[in-house]
Amino acid sequence: TTLVARRYEGLQRLLKRCGEKDIDYLPLGSFELFTETDRKTYTNCLEKIDFLNQLACKATGIEDCYSPVSVNQFPFAQTVGMLKNKGEGQINTGLMMHKLHQLAVDQSIHVLFGIEITEWESYEKHVIINSSIGEIYCGKLIIATNGLSSKILPEQDISPARAQVVITRPIQNLPFQGTFHYEAGYYYFRNIGNRVLLGGGRNLDMEGESTDEFGNTSPIISALTQLLSTVILPRTPFEIEHQWSGIMGVGKTKQPIVKKISPLVTVGIRMGGMGVALGSLIGKELADLQD
Repeated sequence: TTLVARRYEGLQRLLKRCGEKDIDYLPLGSFELFTETDRKTYTNCLEKIDFLNQLACKATGIEDCYSPVSVNQFPFAQTVGMLKNKGEGQINTGLMMHKLHQLAVDQSIHVLFGIEITEWESYEKHVIINSSIGEIYCGKLIIATNGLSSKILPEQDISPARAQVVITRPIQNLPFQGTFHYEAGYYYFRNIGNRVLLGGGRNLDMEGESTDEFGNTSPIISALTQLLSTVILPRTPFEIEHQWSGIMGVGKTKQPIVKKISPLVTVGIRMGGMGVALGSLIGKELADLQD
């Protein structure tokens, strides 16, 4: 419940800081899909739904957070059950980043993009960072590069995990809206306007996807396309317009690492794919540690 509570608080901070309209926040809830191979898991979830709702209420204050919904509510195929989480929603992460950058600039914070950090060393009163643009001196350092942190923080339990993503061309009369998870969260899809964004498939090649190199692979892109055609859009023609990847930070547990590793250096990493939800709270915790 602690992690759920932190995620919920982080989201409330994000919405308050950015404004719901400025990041296209839509409180549509989220839905977990279960196909025939997941029938046993679906049954187990139904049996424990009261217990899960008690935990969710304790963490967030939301009563009856989880509930079963009819599979006929959406046009998906091969679906034997669905559960709704009314505490989730969707935002436009591009608008979120734009708003956060705008807020930083308004506070006279200078942001340098596209710089590679190779190593750092902490001294008594300052830190030296070796970068692709030369040495940078600073009084204090916060490392919050999440999945890209393993090379400069080899002693921490943090590993990269690549997530591959596709998005369709606009689809006329797209038959659903909302945010959806499938196969224990290894797949995630949602509408963006009248397009469908789908990411996941890391479980098909856990070793190969444990990388900090951006890129797409044919087996996973094929699996995403197959999921679109057989389950998500079985009766709707579609075309993939873009594909890309992102790097998450994972470890032996799902708890983030937020701590001082030297008097002048603090880390906030290992978001486990929950960085949007956790980020605003982790930022406050890091700032408090630096005071």
